[in-house]
Amino acid sequence: MDLNRNAAPPSAAERLIRLCAQLGIDCIFANLGSDHPAFIEALARLRASGEPAPRVIVCPHEMTALSAAHGYAMVTRRPQLVLVHVDVGTQNLGGSVHNACRGRVPAIVVAGLSPVSEAPDRVGARTEYIHYIQDTTRQHELVAPFMKWSYELRDAATVQAALLRARQIAASEPQGPVYLTGAREVWDEADPTPAADPALRPPSKARALRRTRCAGCTRSWPARAGPCSSRPTQDAIRPRSNGWLPYASDTAWGSSRSARSTSTSPAIIPATSDIAATA
Repeated sequence: MDLNRNAAPPSAAERLIRLCAQLGIDCIFANLGSDHPAFIEALARLRASGEPAPRVIVCPHEMTALSAAHGYAMVTRRPQLVLVHVDVGTQNLGGSVHNACRGRVPAIVVAGLSPVSEAPDRVGARTEYIHYIQDTTRQHELVAPFMKWSYELRDAATVQAALLRARQIAASEPQGPVYLTGAREVWDEADPTPAADPALRPPSKARALRRTRCAGCTRSWPARAGPCSSRPTQDAIRPRSNGWLPYASDTAWGSSRSARSTSTSPAIIPATSDIAATA
């Protein structure tokens, strides 16, 4: 392991870790796998040089990792990083993804993807059979219904912008988990771009939410996309309008399933568009 690549641009993994420290992400709750050598090398190099980096907490199971990040965020209201291994690690998150979504808790889940290159001179290329059988299509769809946002990194130069956006969305009202993926080659790739300014994409605050008036009501209510969309209880915001709830659906982030049709509801509130843009 080379810890002395000071002259070379940092890897995408190192860029992500450095930016995490700047964003106030205190912990990386990790269950490591074959897609994480770049992260391990970067953490070792930062520790050896005395530079700031989040504390790494190795967890015996992915559900433990996200559950720990969930509890930490409940106290601090700041999203923490959860590092898991490709498709199987994503699946092992299990019910903790549901809990983070329903609890409106911010978290940034980062998962590797199976490498695609077979070139022997490419850092991070396929080196064992598992890289073929774990090459899952549309991995993000495993958790998409419970994530506010998901994104696949295809170029190391985009890692800082992607992390800033992920933190912004996770920490903005309504808070919730987000999901980033990247192949092993991407995490090992050098990122020549300048260090990003964490102040470029601040999370939106509750007062930045647009407000709309319910049909048939005399009060104004926050625009909402579903029950995961803010922390106040349903009783605190339920309009007195024939018992209808002011939600376009009863599932995460405004998906279509509903226990009771809202097509004729007098109290439907339209979903908010990208609320971060209103900050």
